[in-house]
Amino acid sequence: MNRLLAYYRQIDKIWRLIWLFIFAGFVTLDAFFPGFFGITFLKLLGIGLCLVYVIQKHREDYLLQLAFAATFVADLLLAVNNTSLFGVYVFAIAQFLHFSRLSKLKPRYIGLIGASISVFFLATAAFGAYSIILMGAIYAFFLISNLVLAFSWYKSARGQKKNPAFCALAGFIFFACCDLCVTGSFFSGLHAMPFFFKRLFDFFAWVFYYPSQVLISNSSKVTKKVVPEI
Repeated sequence: MNRLLAYYRQIDKIWRLIWLFIFAGFVTLDAFFPGFFGITFLKLLGIGLCLVYVIQKHREDYLLQLAFAATFVADLLLAVNNTSLFGVYVFAIAQFLHFSRLSKLKPRYIGLIGASISVFFLATAAFGAYSIILMGAIYAFFLISNLVLAFSWYKSARGQKKNPAFCALAGFIFFACCDLCVTGSFFSGLHAMPFFFKRLFDFFAWVFYYPSQVLISNSSKVTKKVVPEI
């Protein structure tokens, strides 16, 4: 934890203030003024700014940038329709892109597997109500894989490389906690669980989700190229 706090203090103060302002803002509004239209805007703004941060700070990590771009698009789609099959598909692509960078997958395999996920998405669309569950299974596979990869990276990392590795591990743990809340909300909405819990699940999903994105935005494995002096 001390390592994380030390790393956090190295980040530009303006970004730290932005993250804290957005997190405190939507948590407070969601707790006391549920249903206020500005809450969703603030949440989406936070994810959009994570994409801006990644582009600014990790300019050479194209897979991380693409993963956050896909995440932002998925959040936009699910903000309009929280059961959007296409939204879940885009989220699965985002997790796959994280998987690709954490596992250092070769470009030709990235294209092949990415295409396979797309074909699977088109095929599952014919299964009606079960489509989102099938697509969610692909998403869950890559999320769990990313947790395993992040843990392996953290255990093997040394020195300064331990910082982004810890951010990856903590970020995907928070991500998993968010998805457990999303799952609980889904089943509460179907009345498979007491509907009373849906509100709590929805609230805590974003309590976990936004910090997960902030942490993962600091988990690049790409080392900046050093240009030799002439």
